[in-house]
Amino acid sequence: MSKTRRTPPSLAFASWTAAILLGAVAVAQSPTSSGESLLAEGIRRLEQDQLVEARQKLQEAAELLPDQLEPLLALSRLFEAQGAWLQAIRTSRKAAELAPDDPRPHLILGMELGRIGAISAALAELDRARKLAPAEPTGYLAAALLLRDTNRREEAIQLLETAMGKGLRQADLYEQLCLLELSENRPASCRQMAAGGLEIHASSASLRFVYALALAADPKRREEAVSTFLRALDLGFEPAGRLHLELGNTLLELRRLDQAVDHLRQAVLLLENSAEAHYKLAMALRLAGDLDGAVEHLQKFKTLSQRADSQDWDRKKVGAALNEAEKLALRNDLKGALKRVDAALEEQTRLPAVHLLRGKILFSMGRPAEALESIEKARGLSPGSAEAHLLAALFLTRLRRWEEGEKAALLALAIDPTLGEAHERLGTIAANQGRYEEAVTQFKKALELGIKSSSLRLNLAAALERTGQGEESRRLLEEE
Repeated sequence: MSKTRRTPPSLAFASWTAAILLGAVAVAQSPTSSGESLLAEGIRRLEQDQLVEARQKLQEAAELLPDQLEPLLALSRLFEAQGAWLQAIRTSRKAAELAPDDPRPHLILGMELGRIGAISAALAELDRARKLAPAEPTGYLAAALLLRDTNRREEAIQLLETAMGKGLRQADLYEQLCLLELSENRPASCRQMAAGGLEIHASSASLRFVYALALAADPKRREEAVSTFLRALDLGFEPAGRLHLELGNTLLELRRLDQAVDHLRQAVLLLENSAEAHYKLAMALRLAGDLDGAVEHLQKFKTLSQRADSQDWDRKKVGAALNEAEKLALRNDLKGALKRVDAALEEQTRLPAVHLLRGKILFSMGRPAEALESIEKARGLSPGSAEAHLLAALFLTRLRRWEEGEKAALLALAIDPTLGEAHERLGTIAANQGRYEEAVTQFKKALELGIKSSSLRLNLAAALERTGQGEESRRLLEEE
């Protein structure tokens, strides 16, 4: 059986989308205000992919209904549809602050953070959502997928088992738990779990596919696996290429060569860049006596494998170069560190860590404009990196680009609201623009979050003095 597992489509935010649409229907039937009418119209436009018109209606609704959650949730969904993930996150964060005891904004925010790679922050929000709505399966499933994708599979299994223990029996929960059991080489457990799930969800193509995978792991049940794969195909399983590959591989194990070749050819057509599909087809063709065809697909397998191996080797070399560069930087050999990072860039231009380290080194060398260029590249490659946005805020303010720096700091806080450094940066920006009361608020927040630098206290004292709070300013300086 292939070790490759199907990654299911994104959760598509089914639960909260349904909640929004139900709310929209109710409003549309009996709107009691212009704000509710705009909300209903905005959601209808959103469902029709008229995004520009939907945005206008929803923003107007949010202004007219400042105490209601639904306009913000709908706006967040609109920003997702536009691919504006950071705007979506900021909107969801605002919704969570407006209604901290409502699980929906936390659930949405957690999934959005996960989409941009801010895993720790995402898991924290999903944990809040589960505590507020322990019977909502999406909070368990979304967190389990993030844990799986960060190689924390046992934690993911435990989380899904917790959901099952609470009586949740959705097909997706069975499916993902079974796939995790398979990844941990526990096919018998998967078979038992999937069989139980199919008693409830007999028409689930995905769950039947997973059951077939588990059956195929047992040599005595491979014939049963074949019929189960075919049933999943009849039920409309997607991606079909993955099913043809697994079915073809099972038929190959059974030495049903003509059928194996047919399904593996389908797999190659649908999964053109799958080294595994080409390899399995080559094996089937060789056993069926088609040596020329076998050689052709074996060569394609080698080409695809070498490409993957080369990329993996490049990443390892880059990792070693970054480690060496960091050591040189710690010894204050900034020129040497920059040389190693530039060498790493020749090997790999799409690793955010390379651009992040290069930006830090250049900034330490007194070259903030060049440092900002590197950090902007890192931000583009890793929009979920709070560190990248925070560094951008620092570098932008050093260049006296206050407005851009403020936006970058706010983006960092949208991802991680516990970043005291971002509040300190916002305080600095506000002070430099004469907004001293705002600066005091931001500096105090930074102190609350554990920033203990002398410069922070001095800046706070200066801002307090400017706002007529001289006594508090002096007390702060005396404590220093």
